[in-house]
Amino acid sequence: MARLLILFILAFSFGFSADPVKLMFLTFTLKEKDFSRAVESVSNSMQREGLGVKRTLKLSDALRNRGVDFPDYYIVFGCFSEKNTKLLEKVPALTNLLPCSVAIYKDKDGRIKASIANYRPYLAKYYKNLSNEDRNIVVSSYNKLIKALSGLSVKPQSAPYVPPPKEDLVSEALVEGLGYDEFLTLYKSSLEGKNMNVLDVISLAPNYNVLLACNLSYGEKILRNFPQFGTLAPCRIYVKQEDKGIRIGYINIPLLVKLYGKQIGEEGTKIFQKAQEDLQGALEEATGR
Repeated sequence: MARLLILFILAFSFGFSADPVKLMFLTFTLKEKDFSRAVESVSNSMQREGLGVKRTLKLSDALRNRGVDFPDYYIVFGCFSEKNTKLLEKVPALTNLLPCSVAIYKDKDGRIKASIANYRPYLAKYYKNLSNEDRNIVVSSYNKLIKALSGLSVKPQSAPYVPPPKEDLVSEALVEGLGYDEFLTLYKSSLEGKNMNVLDVISLAPNYNVLLACNLSYGEKILRNFPQFGTLAPCRIYVKQEDKGIRIGYINIPLLVKLYGKQIGEEGTKIFQKAQEDLQGALEEATGR
């Protein structure tokens, strides 16, 4: 255990001071030069690994339809399985990992890249909430995903070990006094009112949905300079009925600002802060607070 702790500290002190992006993201440079074929090859490779691809969000198409000149950018959603769903019912904070997202995009040099979340911070943070079997489910899904992408890449990648963050990786709230369907309708309407467009809804179980919400104007500015954030986009908001009320949660935006403020700059920081205000404001409107 002591040796493992030292490795965590060394990884954090040396690896991420040089490249903090690796703290939360893994990025692969794909061999394929044609974007459409690259997306298809990623999807097919995931399917071969049994990672259940359900949908592809064509974000760049949506932005171009709004008159924005934006480089090719798609997000492939996979890792759908009964085991993963049962795990999310137990630990909904893992919703930013499962279902998994692969952001496929062209970088500023025209190279096609694929980014995924680094699962290790989540396992480290929520270690006590997970059984060995639970952890194996996450590791198995992501090892298959990494294998699927490494086979298509110029250079294989592996997920670096990281220490558990002090901060929560998700922001959560418990809503009381409203029925699930009533709250979900009110909340979606409130999000739309804040220009957080609900692009899709992933139904995981009865009274357990994940809203994929996005302000395209925010997304365009952030993803242009920090495309890895597409693994967290659109913003995943889980809405889950529990005994004490309705639990909602989404990625801890202030933590992202703390980790990546230098990379996203002043404008990006302001966008993230505004997104946090919009999400909180939508919840307050939906609950009448």
